[in-house]
Amino acid sequence: MNKNWSSLDREPNSKKLKRGHIAEYFSEMQFMLHGFETFKPSVDDRGIDLIIRNAFGVFFDIQVKSITDNKNITISKDKFETNKDRLYLVAVQFVDDKDPEMYIIPANELANRTDIFSRTGEKNKKTGEKIKQPQYGLQINSKKGLLQEFEFEKYIDKIKAIKP
Repeated sequence: MNKNWSSLDREPNSKKLKRGHIAEYFSEMQFMLHGFETFKPSVDDRGIDLIIRNAFGVFFDIQVKSITDNKNITISKDKFETNKDRLYLVAVQFVDDKDPEMYIIPANELANRTDIFSRTGEKNKKTGEKIKQPQYGLQINSKKGLLQEFEFEKYIDKIKAIKP
C-alpha cells in the first residue's frame, strides 16, 4: 500500500484538496467499521464534512481536518461552534510509511483546553492589527501526550454509547 502521504503537499492546492478528501473518506470508513451510519452533506457551507449516527439513533456533526508530518491544524472559529453539542473535530495526521493517526475531539474542548489548543483572537496581540479569520490551532506532534484520551480507537466507544 502506498503511504507516501507527503506527496500530497508537494503541489499546489489541488493536491492539498485531495489530502482533505482522502482524510474525509478515511474517517467515514473508520466510522462505518465501528458500526455508525454515515452521511455526507451535499454542500459544505457550514464546515460539516460528515454526519454520523450511532446505534441509538443519535446524530453527530464531524469536521475533518488533516495534516502531514509536523504541520499545524487550523480550525476557523466561524465554522466551528465550540458550544455546540455533538460537534466533533476529527484530526487526521498522515505520516509517510505509517497508517494515519486519528483523534476525535469534542468541540467544547477547543474552547476549554488551553493546554492543547492555541487561539487567535480578533486582533494580533503584537501588532494590534485585525486578524481576518480568528481560528484555533493544534500541533499534534507537540501535544501527543495530552491528546491520548482523544485517540480514535480510545474515544470512539464514548460516542457509540451516547443515547438520546
